[in-house]
Amino acid sequence: MLIYPYQIDPNYVQDTPREYLNEFFKQNTLIFTEHTINHTETELVNLFKNAGPVDQIIIDITHNSYDLTNPNLTNGYNILSKLANTIILADDFSLFYQPQKNFIFFPVFFWGFSNRSGAWYTQVTFDCKSLNKTNLLCCFNKSPWWHRIYLFCALVEKSWFKKISYTFGTHAKYYDRFIDALADDEKDQFNKFKKLLPIVINESDLESQPDIGISHSAYADCVVNLITENTTDIGFITEKTCKPFMAHQIPILIGATNISQFCEDIGFDMFSDIVPWKSWDGIDDVKERITAIVNFLDNFINEDPVELYAKCQSRLETNKQYFHSTEFRNILLKQLNEFVFNNIL
Repeated sequence: MLIYPYQIDPNYVQDTPREYLNEFFKQNTLIFTEHTINHTETELVNLFKNAGPVDQIIIDITHNSYDLTNPNLTNGYNILSKLANTIILADDFSLFYQPQKNFIFFPVFFWGFSNRSGAWYTQVTFDCKSLNKTNLLCCFNKSPWWHRIYLFCALVEKSWFKKISYTFGTHAKYYDRFIDALADDEKDQFNKFKKLLPIVINESDLESQPDIGISHSAYADCVVNLITENTTDIGFITEKTCKPFMAHQIPILIGATNISQFCEDIGFDMFSDIVPWKSWDGIDDVKERITAIVNFLDNFINEDPVELYAKCQSRLETNKQYFHSTEFRNILLKQLNEFVFNNIL
């Protein structure tokens, strides 16, 4: 049974329930999130004492791009680990390669969308209505993270920019929060073209509620999906990276260093014979990585989408089937299953 802080103390904000974790944790488990861990030692100890029988404590930070060295997380863990066996669930693929004591790699978005649960989402479209792809490239950007602003500036003056299915700028009030990572000339470039925003494909793109699934027409129409993940400095993967695999698309990923290599390592065909991602995936400098991708698109944009899709359709279908397979989920859950098994014995 999962025990949430807000069920014990009304001073704790009610966070998004994580009931799906009941599938893994059968014992009485006190569960914190990145939103509820930032409390004083006295508050955390009192909450633990008032929780009743607690067999273990889980700190689930899988829902957000959260630095594993964040002082709030470290402090909270140090306090709680003195009270009971405490484990941190984290969606950072660096843990896949280098497991850390007291951490479990749990890519909750991959897992949830793979088994078609959507985890905490009430309604998700997992399949495209059409597979007759006639457009080459889509790229969705609702929240204005700094690397999306940088990408926009790199794309907007291209002669082919209007040929792609592109969205950006519906959360305009947040621009100023994210442009500090840009140089002065890059800020000037963005301000020069900011008047073009928002850029949308249809009116539904203006809605504040994100399209978590793949119901948007571009998923059915476009062969390639240029994904801009939420973060480029942490190996955090959201539903955005799930979508090209669900939608029979070739992915081009802008995220943490080696994100494409990770996807290949867990079993996906990443089409390196078509998209030379190995030439930029390991570049530490995000701006250099984005520039390399845009330079590639300069020539790639002339590809015939119908011919390309026909050439890759069987491989895309294989990725789709694999994404929803038990085999894939077993790879994702290796660390979690080992923890659960070892704690049951």
